[in-house]
Amino acid sequence: MANYIQINLEDLALNEDSLNLEADDVSSPESKRRQVSFKDRLLIDGSVVPPEAARIPKSEIDVLYSKVNHLANIECVAGLLVHFACKNNAGVFEFIPLFQPILLQFYDYDPISLTDIYSLKDQGKVYYFSGARFVECRKEDEHDEEMEWRNNYRSNHTTIKRAIDITQPFSPFISSIDSESQLFPFQLIYALMRDNNNDEIVFTNCMSEFRKNPSVFFKHSMFLSSPPKMGGGGDFYGKHANRSHLCPPCIDRFGFSVNHL
Repeated sequence: MANYIQINLEDLALNEDSLNLEADDVSSPESKRRQVSFKDRLLIDGSVVPPEAARIPKSEIDVLYSKVNHLANIECVAGLLVHFACKNNAGVFEFIPLFQPILLQFYDYDPISLTDIYSLKDQGKVYYFSGARFVECRKEDEHDEEMEWRNNYRSNHTTIKRAIDITQPFSPFISSIDSESQLFPFQLIYALMRDNNNDEIVFTNCMSEFRKNPSVFFKHSMFLSSPPKMGGGGDFYGKHANRSHLCPPCIDRFGFSVNHL
């Protein structure tokens, strides 16, 4: 069962809008099913991708959050955009997530979805996690690590089973259909770590179902978790979150349920 909470964190900018966030039980059958589905439905050069994409300490999350160009007196939300990418490691292509802090500004209210729509206001540089710290992707003359690695993922290196029928064959990546990035609000990341009393956040690969489009059922996505420790408690204790925005369909517009005081 999802929990909806209204949260304001001390370490977030005072002018940032407070979101109504949600999370599920990390041990739920649905969570486990989505992880198994990922192993069955996405391959990189014919190989299964490990479920755990990155395990990052709070100190490094703080580093990226500090790089968000906060602007005073605007309705805004800071987010972490995670790009799906592949790195050529001695001839072997391996999945690697890339991380980009961004700032979203309020754009309009959508009465149909009952959400506030935010547009991209500012975007920071792109980083990968080395296992100890974030490292900025190099961009020198003709060598652009970010675009090279993202293009690797968007090429035939990635194959996906989109149909609900698992016996259907793998198909090459299609940019207009398959997901390339996922957005997580920093509020969500900090809430998970705080309530689980853990200074670490885990990004885990999974598959998400999209039944609105009859030709596409499954897309690569991620969920966030922070392993619970003694002393934790609150709405996000023992929870994970996997309902953040996938891109596409989102490109530069994102809808959020906001706590209007």
